[in-house]
Amino acid sequence: MTVSGSGVSEVSAQRLQTVAELLLLSGDCRPVLPATNHVQDGAAAQEREAEDNSFEKCRDTIVAGSKHLEIFMFDVQSQMSMGRFEDACGSVECTANLVLKIIEHAVHAAYLAASKATDSDPALPGMLDHYRMCLSRFEVLQCCNRLRSTSYCDLNARELLEISGTVSHHLKLLSEPCLVASERVCDPFLREQLKHAVKCISAAATALIACIRALKEEPGEQSHQRCVLFGAPLLESVRALLGLASEMHLSGTPAVLGTQGRTVHTAVLGGAMSVVSSCVLMFQSMQEVARRPGDREQTTKAQGRLQCAARAAVEGCAMLLQALRDAMPSRFDTNGINLL
Repeated sequence: MTVSGSGVSEVSAQRLQTVAELLLLSGDCRPVLPATNHVQDGAAAQEREAEDNSFEKCRDTIVAGSKHLEIFMFDVQSQMSMGRFEDACGSVECTANLVLKIIEHAVHAAYLAASKATDSDPALPGMLDHYRMCLSRFEVLQCCNRLRSTSYCDLNARELLEISGTVSHHLKLLSEPCLVASERVCDPFLREQLKHAVKCISAAATALIACIRALKEEPGEQSHQRCVLFGAPLLESVRALLGLASEMHLSGTPAVLGTQGRTVHTAVLGGAMSVVSSCVLMFQSMQEVARRPGDREQTTKAQGRLQCAARAAVEGCAMLLQALRDAMPSRFDTNGINLL
């Protein structure tokens, strides 16, 4: 979705803050990486999936991601210092996506290490992935906020098509798992509630998308206001569905951690939180520069904060990698060298 330079930084910061709240601050110890899709069925597919989402695979992804993150940080600082805000915004999106990948793999690795501790019990999976559903809700919310906060004069046909497509895509990600779950639950009342909740979302989405189509064909204040009006009930219906999906018999139960498992889990999540908080601070500093490019004093201060945040992010990656080493101290190669 096309947004301004400061808007890209703001949305990226909000997305990472949302992920931090869901995965790092909640304290739940659950697997994060979704099931992979393989042609094979049965035991072979399960074995391949376990290998893809193993501690070693997560660790390797984080190591590679940390190296790329340092490069992105350098690119962003260089582009901002030269006043190339559009290029910097492109780097911000890449950086945010990379940090999201690092955090998801870090949290999954933390679960694998903590749940295998002698005093811990693994999580019990549910029929619905509450984390993925919350991410879809975030994207729908951003679309509705974009419609509400932007004048109809500034919304061109391409942007409206992008908003409509994004809303439809993420509502599909919300609805389809709930319909599947409704066929698997034993409680007849819950089955009906899930089906009706999906119908509510579908009805609200149909009304909103019709308004967006009208705004595209006949731009005006009235059609724009209708988009705002029908965005509100859509968000409420999504919120209600997520509330239902968060119930334990649908979302599953987190791992029960003992002292050793909790120590491992907390250490890895602490390293991940250092990376997230530093990147959020960097994006917020970029917002200040993008909003006031002519203010040299404020720009200099913001760029100084940006540099400090970039260094802190690199240090956070080092802290995260050290926590992973401590989580699995026996992971050595044949020469006795720590693989991390």
